[in-house]
Amino acid sequence: MDDRLQEIVLKQKAIVDRWMDLQKMSVEDKEKKTQEFLLAITAEIGEILNGDDIKGIKGQGAIRWKSWKTQNTPPDPNYIKTELIDILHFTLELLIIWGADADEIHARYIGKNAENMERYKNGY
Repeated sequence: MDDRLQEIVLKQKAIVDRWMDLQKMSVEDKEKKTQEFLLAITAEIGEILNGDDIKGIKGQGAIRWKSWKTQNTPPDPNYIKTELIDILHFTLELLIIWGADADEIHARYIGKNAENMERYKNGY
């Protein structure tokens, strides 16, 4: 298990622990938080797709996906990476809420990666 993943998960768990008592959360509480965080992830995806108002210019930083619109400004990699880190924060919080630690996250990632590689190998 890579110490960097452990460090990230522990830092995110400290945030979770500040706002939630995981020991007292019911399944219904976890479902509600999952809904909230999935909506937040969706909003972050929207920010990557639509950008932000930077220096008074709407849509700055966004990826150019709108085939019907001329978008001359190239995407800002730093902006996109920052929004993706926001998504990672919410994803880690969800994993923590549902009881995963760094070792489980690592194991599940490795298992899912192997499954996906097998799918690609077989023309998935």
